[in-house]
Amino acid sequence: MSNEKYRMNSLSTSRQAVLWLARKYGAVTMIATVGPLQWRTSEVGVLIRAHGIIVRNLRESNLFEVHNDGTLHLTERGNAFAERLTGTPQLVSSATWREEAPSYWLTDEQMQRVSACFPTSSGMPRNNDRRVVSGIVHVLRSGIAWKHAPSCYGPSGRLIGRYRQWVVMGVLDKVLANLMECRDGVMRLVIDEDILLAHRSGRTYAERGHFPIIAPVEDMPCAA
Repeated sequence: MSNEKYRMNSLSTSRQAVLWLARKYGAVTMIATVGPLQWRTSEVGVLIRAHGIIVRNLRESNLFEVHNDGTLHLTERGNAFAERLTGTPQLVSSATWREEAPSYWLTDEQMQRVSACFPTSSGMPRNNDRRVVSGIVHVLRSGIAWKHAPSCYGPSGRLIGRYRQWVVMGVLDKVLANLMECRDGVMRLVIDEDILLAHRSGRTYAERGHFPIIAPVEDMPCAA
């Protein structure tokens, strides 16, 4: 990657905010969302919610390096950029952390669209597929660990068990490829490639080739 890829005047306000926070607090834990940037301090550094595209770009940039625990740390070049920021970015002051994202539930229309993708149990559809898919979407979009999934989606162990089963069977890739919602007046995927890859479990399975529709392996950047 060219050392000239990032220039200060080309960095968005969100990226400048992440650089400033990383220099002040150290380790950065990024969570992909579909909303605006939000942040708060954590036990190990700073926790930042940002759009999935921003999370992915920063992970792949030469401004940060990814440690084994998944946290981002400024590289020498990233620290040099952060030092050039004068004062506290306005976005840092305004991007206060909000309450945990509300639970997500598929609508009847969404369920009808993806119903053909589900396997059957003893020849009959299961009655909890809506709850399971809703829980999977909530975890992937909010970036939380599976064990922290809200209880309204059922036992977390059962939720991640179904997630793993459907991923390996190829079911989840088909479901997510057909799961749409209207955002900003445009029909978009509820879980797109950037959101999927920003979640550790999503990226792990994508790298193994289990999401050929929404995250093809050939489209993924090569590891450094």
